[in-house]
Amino acid sequence: MDEVIKERIYVLGAIANVIVLFLMLIPYFAGYASCFELIPVNYRIYLFIFLLLVLAFIILNLLRLRAKKYPISIKNDNILYTIEDSAGKLVHCEKNQLMRANYDFIKLYDEEIIVDGEITNIKGSIEGAESTIVAPSEKRGMTWDVQHVFHRQLPTSKYVKRTFSFDFIDSFTKNNEYVLCRIANVVEDFQLSIIFPMNRPPQEIRGFLKRGPIEIEKQNPPLQLYELPDKRKRVDWQIKRPKVGDIYKIIWSW
Repeated sequence: MDEVIKERIYVLGAIANVIVLFLMLIPYFAGYASCFELIPVNYRIYLFIFLLLVLAFIILNLLRLRAKKYPISIKNDNILYTIEDSAGKLVHCEKNQLMRANYDFIKLYDEEIIVDGEITNIKGSIEGAESTIVAPSEKRGMTWDVQHVFHRQLPTSKYVKRTFSFDFIDSFTKNNEYVLCRIANVVEDFQLSIIFPMNRPPQEIRGFLKRGPIEIEKQNPPLQLYELPDKRKRVDWQIKRPKVGDIYKIIWSW
């Protein structure tokens, strides 16, 4: 049976049991409503605690079912773009994640890379297991669809570290450029970062969130550059619990 269906049956069964229990108790309480004051205080406290536990059980299982809508949950997702030369011809991208499978059969992770140039030198690894990168020979529009295949299925009991990296070729050569990332899984902490070459920091930098048809500029606080020990400039955009489907974009002018 499909895992999602199993989860739904489990949660619906739990809710049904609670409803039946309440229906059974209603006549009992109705018959003794007039003498409720005679019930010892301790028993009232026990009943109240029991009802709170039942409510917590239902809520936790509903949240569990919601998480199961997505195959993978990510605790930390950090993406760093390093612009290696002032012309923007070579840009290295590295992603570090802590991830956990929500199903027992997860053996691959899909990467969606949106870029107007080419990518090369694709690498990936998963903690405690061998893995293989499967890349297409050509992109779909502006998107490269890359699969990171795990030779052993992703564990459901713990988070494991995954790294993924590649190089952009001739992709950031215009006067106005941007990077963007679409949130495809449940993520607790997300960070999008860029390191600029020492001899060509951006003149202006802005962040935008696109949710559905609406695009909103980050203004509180706005994105700020800071200087690294080697004099290069860096910007970080940290987001707590982004929504699945959100698109985060950093644009800048050289």
